[in-house]
Amino acid sequence: MRFMKKIKQYAKKFNFIVDNYILFKSFRMIKEEKPKEITLYVTNRCNSRCQNCNIWKLQPKIDLKVDIIKKLLSDKIVTRSTTFVFQGGEFILHPDYDKILRLFQKRKFTLLSNGILSNKIIEICKTFRVTNLILSLDGSPETNKKIRGIDSFGNILKIVDTLKKDNIAIGITYTVCPENNNIEDFSFVKNFCQQYGLSLNVVIYGTPFYFQVEKKTFLISNQIIEAVENKYQKKYLMIFNNYFKYKIPCLSIRKQTTIWPDGSVTLCQQKNIILGNLYKTNLSEIWNSPQSKRLRREYSKCNECWLACHRQFDICFFENESRFHIL
Repeated sequence: MRFMKKIKQYAKKFNFIVDNYILFKSFRMIKEEKPKEITLYVTNRCNSRCQNCNIWKLQPKIDLKVDIIKKLLSDKIVTRSTTFVFQGGEFILHPDYDKILRLFQKRKFTLLSNGILSNKIIEICKTFRVTNLILSLDGSPETNKKIRGIDSFGNILKIVDTLKKDNIAIGITYTVCPENNNIEDFSFVKNFCQQYGLSLNVVIYGTPFYFQVEKKTFLISNQIIEAVENKYQKKYLMIFNNYFKYKIPCLSIRKQTTIWPDGSVTLCQQKNIILGNLYKTNLSEIWNSPQSKRLRREYSKCNECWLACHRQFDICFFENESRFHIL
């Protein structure tokens, strides 16, 4: 009993150190006010038919040019520690996806995919040594097909089964929406992740302006919240049910930015606020312009969305509300 008590004490101290290290890194990022993470929507081409996203309906089809991405990587504001997230549409439908991946061979990036083109995903991960792959799975095969319009579970299973031994960190994103807001679908995905040793990221259906979707009002199932193990994700889900009550500052816009297929650089993914365009100028000039600085200050108290790409960072930073005063 005494031994177990000491173990718990050490574990508590370790968690305290880890939490405060995360806080220190997060605080430094927002004080520096540089884009430490850049999300690249390189194309609006998509082979899913999701109910909760209309990007696949968009016309004309637009692909971010490789030359623009090259220019981005040579920008002084982009460093070796800058991380990238590749999205679409479906990233691998970009006509020059292979040229893009070659540019990032010595950089940190995460590839997001719906997993439909399983053979191509497997080939890409092996050829370009992709180390972080995130696949979307929104419930049982039946529910996932209903939400995404395509039966992709078998393809996802093939990717996971093939790549799990190749030192690739594979994760699953479960997007909670009215159609899968139940413990049965969540448990299916959670058990799938546990069976194959995959990370599980739980996010909430949102309304990014580029996706052209309607707002849906719902509360996260308490059974799902209780079943989530990551404490920050759990808190993110809990606060969503009352998030207008909390008024948590949006600081993620100080350390990350998004680039859309047409080269637009936006303040965030929720609002259609364009800071500039990479076809006209470079990211440094866009990010450091007086207008961009003013908008980041102005919208730091926005609190009008609960997109995981923004709000999970804020939840992590403001785990303790007493930290609000440090800004």
